Amino acid sequence: AVLEAGVSHLSNAVVAEESCGCLHALVWGAQNKAAMVQLVGERVVVEAMRAHPNNLAVQFEAVACLAVLSFCVDDNKLRIGDAGAIPLILAAMRRFGTDG
Repeated sequence: AVLEAGVSHLSNAVVAEESCGCLHALVWGAQNKAAMVQLVGERVVVEAMRAHPNNLAVQFEAVACLAVLSFCVDDNKLRIGDAGAIPLILAAMRRFGTDG
């Protein structure tokens, strides 16, 4: 349901932020990470970043979600990179800083 909402209403920054935040909370644990990539969830997160490059809350939740999703899973790192996340993450770091 979270992925569906994120895809259907990606142009709404509040929905994008909440979707990324929910996915971030859900991806803790190997089974949840596997389920998310099976559903192509990393692409939803990347699209949220792309749709709202100047929204700190969306960028923060998206980067946090991708960080957890990639932690200790090399295949997920490749999928996230293939989805185009790396330039978006770097752009968010330049735009908003790295002080958290």
